[in-house]
Amino acid sequence: MVEQVMNVDELLEQLPAVQELLYRLLACQPEGAAYNNQLILQAFALVLKESLKIYCVINDGITRLVELFFDLGKDDAMVAIDIYKRSEKQTEQLAEFYNLGKHLRLSMNIQFPILC
Repeated sequence: MVEQVMNVDELLEQLPAVQELLYRLLACQPEGAAYNNQLILQAFALVLKESLKIYCVINDGITRLVELFFDLGKDDAMVAIDIYKRSEKQTEQLAEFYNLGKHLRLSMNIQFPILC
């Protein structure tokens, strides 16, 4: 999780990198015959679990940015807004990603959050 002691510069630098990591995880979806391969499905379940952790880190960081938003300079505020917009798109993609996991019955051991 993003710690409260992170300063604005660290948040503005690290959150886009974590968001990029989430994009890479979202690209790890089985296709075609892979839906029937148990090894691939087990690996996909691990990716789903890691995506939950990364999603929490991003949410914590954005919460911190929102708290600091009105103290930011114009340039930093624009970067923060871009991070927020990117997060909004990722939340939609992540909801679809989790629905795929549920559809593949990988959710037996995974507690999926409700994403809006």
